[in-house]
This record gives sequence, C-alpha cells and structure tokens, in this order.
Amino acid sequence: MSELGTARWESLEQWSSELFLIAAGLLLVHAAIHVIIAFTSMTYPFHHEVPFGFVGMMLGLVALLGLYPQLATRNPKLARAGAGLAVLGTVGWFVIGVSSLSEDLGMTPPEWLVAFVPLLILGVVFGYLAFSVAGLRTEVLSRTTVVAVSTPALVMVFNIALGITLPDLSEGAVIVASGFALAHLAIGLALRLEDFPAGPAEPAAGIAS
Repeated sequence: MSELGTARWESLEQWSSELFLIAAGLLLVHAAIHVIIAFTSMTYPFHHEVPFGFVGMMLGLVALLGLYPQLATRNPKLARAGAGLAVLGTVGWFVIGVSSLSEDLGMTPPEWLVAFVPLLILGVVFGYLAFSVAGLRTEVLSRTTVVAVSTPALVMVFNIALGITLPDLSEGAVIVASGFALAHLAIGLALRLEDFPAGPAEPAAGIAS
C-alpha cells in the first residue's frame, strides 16, 4: 500500500468515531422528520429519506471503513469482505438518494436504478455484521463495541420484516429511523469510550505484514 493510501486509511481510522456521531446526528433529524410525518398534519417537501437519511447512512458506512486497518491485520479476509460490502452499500445509498432527489425535482430517473437497492441492503446487513464478527474474532474491539457495530444490521433486518408484514404502518418508519440513529450513536460512543484506535495495529501470528 502506498504511503498516500496508508495516510488516508489512518486519517479515516482516527475520524471513525466522530463520523459515526455525525451520522447519528443526521439520522436523528431524519427520525424527527418521520415523527412529523406520522403524528402531525405537516408535510415534508422531499422524499422522507432526503437528504438526512441517505447522507447519514452513507456517512455511517464510510465511518465503518475506519475500522478496517485495525481488523485487516488480524483477519484480512473478513475485513476485506466487510470493506467491500460497505463500499457497495455506500454506492447503493448514493444512487438511490440521487434517484429520489431527482424525482422530487420533477425528473424521471431510469427505472433500472432500482437495481441498486439490494446493494444498500447488503452493505448495511452484511457489511456491519462482517466487521462485527471480525472484531469479535480478533479482539481488536471490545465486546461492547462489537455488539454496537452489529446493531445497524439488526435494524435493517427489522425494517425489511416490517416492510413485508406491516408496509403501511407509519409508526414503524419512526421506529426504524430512530433505531438507525441510536445504532450509529452507540457505535460512535463505544469507539470513543475505548479510545479507538488505541495504537498501531499489530498483525496476528501467522499473518504476513
């Protein structure tokens, strides 16, 4: 890895907890919008995910990549898989976000863009789970942080189940939006409390540096 690439990973690693907290703030605003839509007669001029939901979820996946340098030295295959899924998820959220915004502005996006929806689901469910399992196996992250990192995946699974069973429940959207906000807040605080990253990542025995 080039020195420039290494510096970028280290910078992302150092900012990981802050990025999760910023994402949580955006998602709290997103949750508040859902509360307004569900419980008042006020209307929101854009798609309910624009811009706070989309940006918050994308920022969370970018923050997740900040865990990669520490985990990759101990469990490179799982860490790389998680990083790849996080990137795919980020792309998915970005494309669907742009598509939704273009609809709000009166444009008609191509129908094939809906094919990017599975990417954002895969990124959130399996990206977060991959990093969570890698953290558990390598003990780079505390058990508290490992549990916190898995929570966005659990919220997404709940969201999918809710969409299948109770698609018209407006209160469900409030629960899901609040769940994502609290999940990102939990990760950011957990990383802060364990002072992540504590220092340079040390490779596990048997893994080449």
